[in-house]
Amino acid sequence: MEKAKSIQLTDEIKCRIARDIKIAKLKAAQDKKGRRYGDYGLEEFQPSTVTRLLIHIDCSRSHARKALAAAWKWGRTAIDDMPPNPMKEIETEPRRSRVDVYVTDEEYEAMYAFVDSYWKAMMEFAYICRARRSELQNMTRDQLLESGVQLKRGKGSWGEITTWTPRLQQALKTLDEYNSGMEFDYVFGTQNTYKGKGVRPMAGVRVGKSTLDTQWQNLKKKQRKPE
Repeated sequence: MEKAKSIQLTDEIKCRIARDIKIAKLKAAQDKKGRRYGDYGLEEFQPSTVTRLLIHIDCSRSHARKALAAAWKWGRTAIDDMPPNPMKEIETEPRRSRVDVYVTDEEYEAMYAFVDSYWKAMMEFAYICRARRSELQNMTRDQLLESGVQLKRGKGSWGEITTWTPRLQQALKTLDEYNSGMEFDYVFGTQNTYKGKGVRPMAGVRVGKSTLDTQWQNLKKKQRKPE
């Protein structure tokens, strides 16, 4: 019987699964002996092997599980002598229930001092208006009324208006100054000052959920990282 093919086949599998799956990180992860999981033969991937891989992987475990499951599902229909899917014998991690976390004044102030003006304004709007991420993400200029900030509540809640306070007005002024005075349709649209790599997105367009969440998580990691 021909020896099972190398896990390097994941280069081909990569284009067949969701683009956010961390195939490269799966292959680059190393076991206790320093051997890359990308150098393992497919026949070596037993449930115990996958369990250790999920411990060492430098990305979301749920993404890693989805990547491996998708890879084996495709491989079983496209590759001769493909070993059985080891993911079927691994129990799914229970989904954690959402727990409300109280943010202290000290924690808020530390993060506020760390981020730039765009995020300072967003933090203030979220705090003062008790706004969810999606409500800030979808907030448009026509919601900034003379009497205050109109929130279009999601999840079946009634909309409401938070009256202007000096602190809230300062937050909006800070945001407008950051955007060089440009007033975009979306209050918290794509930043006018783009610091990323690659193609620069058009300023002021609606920011996607994953983009906003990723940027915020990266900021929190940098803020917690010791000097």
